[in-house]
Amino acid sequence: MALASSGTLSIGGSTANRSINLELGRSATATSSLGESALRTLAGVSSGAISISDFYGASSSLDTQTVTSAISGTYGSSFYFQGYRSGVHGSISDGTCNFKAGATIINLYSSHVYSTDRVFFELTGNYTNSGFTTMSFNGNNYARTSATYSYQSGSNKTQWYWTDPTGGNPFGHTSGTLAVTVTWT
Repeated sequence: MALASSGTLSIGGSTANRSINLELGRSATATSSLGESALRTLAGVSSGAISISDFYGASSSLDTQTVTSAISGTYGSSFYFQGYRSGVHGSISDGTCNFKAGATIINLYSSHVYSTDRVFFELTGNYTNSGFTTMSFNGNNYARTSATYSYQSGSNKTQWYWTDPTGGNPFGHTSGTLAVTVTWT
C-alpha cells in the first residue's frame, strides 16, 4: 500500500497509509529517522534535505495489483479454484508485473484439489527465481524462498506455487467475487 498523497504523515503511528514505519514493514513504534537509508530510499531523496512531504505517495512495494477474485467449482467441495485465471475466471487490474519488465501475469489463484491447497503466481515467459521477496494479500504472506519455482517451456510460463496454510480460502470469500489487493515486496 502506498502512503497518502496529501494530509498528515508521520514516521511512527498505527494508521495505514499515514505511517512511514508501517509502509516499511516496521512496528508503529520503531525508532526511525528521516536521514536513514531506508527512509531516504522510500522518499526517493538520496542526499541533502529531506522532509515529511517527500513521502507523499511513496510505496515500499515493487508492484500492487487488484485481483477481482471469482470461484470456479463449488466452494467447500473437493475441487475448486479462487482468484484470477486468465480466460477462466476473475480479473486483474493491469496484469503487468513491474518487477519482471512488464511481464503478463496470466494466473494468480488458489486451488483446492481434494485435500491439497495451493496458491499460484504465474507469468508468461521465462524468468529467474528472483525479483521479489514476498507476495502478500488478505493478511497472508507468501515468501518467494518458500515457493516451488519452475519454468514450463511447453506453455512458456514461469510459475511459483505455495502449499496454502489458509485451508483453501486465501482470497477470503466463499461465493461471488471479491476485490483483493496483492502486493509484492
